[in-house]
Amino acid sequence: MGKVENLLSKQSGGLYDNETRLPRILIVYGGKLHALRKVISALASSIPVLIIKGSGGVADILVQIKVLRDDFYVARSVHVFEQDDTEDARKMIETLKVRKSLIERLWITDIEEFESNVVRIAFWGTFDLLDV
Repeated sequence: MGKVENLLSKQSGGLYDNETRLPRILIVYGGKLHALRKVISALASSIPVLIIKGSGGVADILVQIKVLRDDFYVARSVHVFEQDDTEDARKMIETLKVRKSLIERLWITDIEEFESNVVRIAFWGTFDLLDV
């Protein structure tokens, strides 16, 4: 069983959608300020967050924070936000960097792995989540 599948199988209580009874997970593919707000909210609620590495925007900034801890890249990448949003984005990024327990809850997979699973679902109706 892949890491994400294992994580989802252990969810209980408020982490399930009330209507479908399916586990909730936030998938970040690219994204701007709204996505960053959603990530912080999901992490604070203990909802797993799957980051698609290589998809650009917030997703790639979060990969840099978690994996490489590259502050220079993060500072340089703030251009993905609208000019009016950069200060809010910087504050949220700093919050994530300080609260390491939130960052440790992020799951990362490559864009190629993610896209191949999406294609499998679309055409064959089945998929295997790869270890991330």
